[in-house]
Amino acid sequence: MTHARTALACCGIFLAAAALLLLIYTSEPRAERSGAVRETAVPVRLAVAERGDWRPRLAASGQVEPAREIELAARVGGQVLEVNPVFAPGALLKKGDWVLSIDPADYRNRLAERRGALAEAEAQLALEEGRSEVARRDYELLGEDLPPARRALVLREPQLEAARAAVEAARGALRQAGLDLERCRVTAPFDALVLEQAAFEGTQVSAGSPLGRLAGTREYRVSLSLPLARLPWIELPADDEAGAAVRLRQRSAWAEGESRRGEVFRLLGELGGETRMARLLVSVADPLSSAEGPPLLLGSYVEAEVEGRLLQDCVRLRREHLRAGDRVWLYTEGVLEFRRVRVLLRDASFVYLSEGLEGGEQVVVTNLARVREGAALRPL
Repeated sequence: MTHARTALACCGIFLAAAALLLLIYTSEPRAERSGAVRETAVPVRLAVAERGDWRPRLAASGQVEPAREIELAARVGGQVLEVNPVFAPGALLKKGDWVLSIDPADYRNRLAERRGALAEAEAQLALEEGRSEVARRDYELLGEDLPPARRALVLREPQLEAARAAVEAARGALRQAGLDLERCRVTAPFDALVLEQAAFEGTQVSAGSPLGRLAGTREYRVSLSLPLARLPWIELPADDEAGAAVRLRQRSAWAEGESRRGEVFRLLGELGGETRMARLLVSVADPLSSAEGPPLLLGSYVEAEVEGRLLQDCVRLRREHLRAGDRVWLYTEGVLEFRRVRVLLRDASFVYLSEGLEGGEQVVVTNLARVREGAALRPL
């Protein structure tokens, strides 16, 4: 009996302690966070979209070529007696400058012979004219009317025509001898850069033998390669209108900011063999003049910016501000907005938009690692 009461008392104490602990736990005040989530505005830099009329600059590259290149050749044969010391690769010649001389002795003798032959032919013509006049008088005294063919023979008309032809032939031979003598002195046919020298003192040449290779210095051409899709945006020369302006640069050889000006001269009628790209010829006037900029070197590679057609009433944006998928990030009433745009044209620095963006709208230019539309922004 005593043990049962003791066990019952212990159970009562245990239950009372458990009830007290449960009451303390359920009635204890809890700490709660006020203002559950507060989003922090992301600081960003902004750029204002510009609407207007623009001329894009289309990038291309190409090689400098001579607009005029010839192989200077001898027009008469003989031994080269003297060569102009200036005539060497890399030298500049003006039109009419003396290049070299071919031995003229044989041609002087031939000229004297031709003068004698002309004098003899003219004397024979004078004699034949006298004979023809005597024959004409005799025929008139005879008083007969002969057929035309016989009358021509009686009046010595065939002999007279032959004498006249001999004089003309002698005069032609004399002129040719004079030309051959003049051609012993070889001169530059135009302002030129000497690319190669092929004749020296003592060289025996014949008519047509190469003497050197010359490139005209009044104009160079640059053969540019660019994608076919760019052609509609480039103004080609038509009638009296010049083609698009072109700016040429050589980053490796020229100082920063140095360039040469040219203009589109012609569109070649074939694509590049390997690249399958369109080819434009650009004309550069006075390419060696230091007054126009650094001199162009034949065979060098240059970078070009071709001025495109005028794009009217469109928005211009820097290329790096256009996001993947032709989208832009906009700052609209303090939050981030994604917007898709329509790209009209891209050049090396800018994109030109025809739809999706208006002038004056603020474009987010800061690159953000994690973004979502509607995120709060704070302009810097």
